[in-house]
Amino acid sequence: MRESSLRMVWHGVVVAVLVLAPLRSAAAQERPGSWYLMTGVAVVHQDGLTGESSQIYVAAPGGTSRGWWVAGGTFASSRVSVEGELAATGTMLAREPSRYGYTYNEERRDLFLGANVRLHFGSVHRVHIEPVGGIGLVFHQAWSQDDFYQYWLMPQQQVIHSPRVQDATQISMSLSGGLDVRVGGPHVAVVPSFRVRWYGSSDALQSRWPGGHPTWTISGGAAVRIDF
Repeated sequence: MRESSLRMVWHGVVVAVLVLAPLRSAAAQERPGSWYLMTGVAVVHQDGLTGESSQIYVAAPGGTSRGWWVAGGTFASSRVSVEGELAATGTMLAREPSRYGYTYNEERRDLFLGANVRLHFGSVHRVHIEPVGGIGLVFHQAWSQDDFYQYWLMPQQQVIHSPRVQDATQISMSLSGGLDVRVGGPHVAVVPSFRVRWYGSSDALQSRWPGGHPTWTISGGAAVRIDF
């Protein structure tokens, strides 16, 4: 009986070592002061107009676009890192026929600049689960070009194409959260990534887009990460 109990204890120790070994190895790599860089692409979605849609008031374009992001961070502990992040949506387009013979051709994109806290839960078979949350700024960039009929109530209508102009950049505060799954070795890894970002409305945004504008951004993609 005693020999059987010792054998069971020995088996338990072996199993514990095999299970905890990857986590110990990961913690050794993720030492305070070490740092990493990431860059990737994403499919980004915001609610809003796409294609051609008649509007009384100009509304913000939306839809699904191809975006990108870069980030760099350092480990404050083996379980927590802090990082800076820059991300962008692709350009979203909408054509909006409106009143008095005007048609507004609208373009916009958002740039996100933020600071994140990333949690590291260790790894199993080189798979790391990393929740991410942060706060930052959104730089709303927009361009517009108008088409309108000269003498639009007259039979001799003539279409006038105004030049494409860039609007003044609007800035909002933002909150973000998401989950990354890091897959790979201690120095190079592939990181599938999911993010949700929110920014509030403001008088400036309501003035620019009286027909409405999005406040949520959802994205999913993948990045390459290098740890130093």
